[in-house]
Amino acid sequence: MMTVSVMCPQLWREFMKSAGSDDHGLLTPSILVATLETQRNEPKFKEAWVKACHDIFGILDVNGDGYLSEDEYKRAFVGVGVQDASFVHAGFEYMDVNKDGKLSINEYTAGFLAYLTTEDEHLLYGPLVP
Repeated sequence: MMTVSVMCPQLWREFMKSAGSDDHGLLTPSILVATLETQRNEPKFKEAWVKACHDIFGILDVNGDGYLSEDEYKRAFVGVGVQDASFVHAGFEYMDVNKDGKLSINEYTAGFLAYLTTEDEHLLYGPLVP
């Protein structure tokens, strides 16, 4: 979560504000899930979330075509040290709503937000629950 606080300070402040903490507080998985549930439809939070996803998407879109291939999506996990990325294919297919074999920025943004607010084991790599 430190990455979020460094890369997306506005998003971090929104998390912490909702959690009743300041920028120096700790963000536990349970606080994160509760915060996302309460803020996911608030315009200010959504704006910060979409910006963060666009920034990350731009980094992951190695070939610059405006979409994420399954390989580009997988590189994100391998790049942060995930040893077993066998879950990537199922997660990618689940997020690829229109089944065109690539993730648009809208699919990625919606999928990432859904992952953070669901217990659906198919999204990304499993549920984020306390």
